[in-house]
Amino acid sequence: MLFVTVIAVPDCKCDRPHPDTEKAIAIRGQVLDALSVRLAECTPTNQDAVRPLLQLEPIARFDIARALSEGRMMLAPDNMQACLGFIRTSSCESARRGLTAEGSPCAKLFLAQSKDGGACVSELDCTGGLFCNVDDLHCPGECQRKGSEGVVCDARTPCAPGLSCTCNDNNCREKTCRVPTTEGAFCGKSTQPPCADDHFCVPLGLSKAQTCQPRQKDGEACVSVDGCLFPLKCVGGSCRRPRMIGEACVPRTSECTDLSVCKLQGGAAQCLAWGNIGAACGPINEGKEYSGCVGGYCELDALGKGTCKVYKVHGEACSSANAIDFVCGPGRCDTLMKRCVYPCDVKPQDQ
Repeated sequence: MLFVTVIAVPDCKCDRPHPDTEKAIAIRGQVLDALSVRLAECTPTNQDAVRPLLQLEPIARFDIARALSEGRMMLAPDNMQACLGFIRTSSCESARRGLTAEGSPCAKLFLAQSKDGGACVSELDCTGGLFCNVDDLHCPGECQRKGSEGVVCDARTPCAPGLSCTCNDNNCREKTCRVPTTEGAFCGKSTQPPCADDHFCVPLGLSKAQTCQPRQKDGEACVSVDGCLFPLKCVGGSCRRPRMIGEACVPRTSECTDLSVCKLQGGAAQCLAWGNIGAACGPINEGKEYSGCVGGYCELDALGKGTCKVYKVHGEACSSANAIDFVCGPGRCDTLMKRCVYPCDVKPQDQ
């Protein structure tokens, strides 16, 4: 389920701001604007609905001034035009992954400087092949190597690109890095690696159940909601482009584009954008579809009526009761403290 928020990153409390700070912030804004235009074309939806979603990307939320000042990152402005060109001309799926994917021109805009054992608050600080081993209660963390095939892994210690952290037994007491499976391989169990990119696991009860099969192209037959290539949707047994905001739709088919839902408007059903803060939200159309919130989460009252509320900030009291989506936005609601805990690249420096 998608969720969106605009994150206000505190100003860097640096003794001496880095001279590239203003330029870096401006370049990041141009890149995110270009990506929102491209993704709006791909989805399809409008740019205003896509842009807030990108604020959840690590590259959008980290404190640039702080990273530059502390020497964890370096700006390479000469790569900006190559990055913008890549976004405008790449496939939809490549555009989605292009901000930080290895080999992408956009990944060469903000160059990580922290080597193995160096300080970090997010993976963007770490040089190639490394990840930031950090938890949101102890900042900063340390750059370490990603797991190779067969190496033990978990939520804190990820695998190298092209590998997946997979359970070794049904109880999932331990996981190791394994290669995703391709067409025809068995899938669906915790001990089996996920299907490779552009493949999906066929659900039980269908032909070729629990095997990896290629996702289908526009107009081809489909058997599962995840059986079509992005951004296509499986509607009425075939893959097709989703309905845009304002277009006519059929309720309970989930055929509207992301961040929108099929609702009655003036006696006819059409795709309408998710609501802003204060708008109605929650399951609709007999529970077959969901009307979410832009910039907040959905909170249900005693009668099950939902209202969009602003995400709670770091340190604010929280509870998942009667709430849909993520109450704490980019962070989590700590079950012991019952307070929101934000990631290190978002939380205030003194917390």
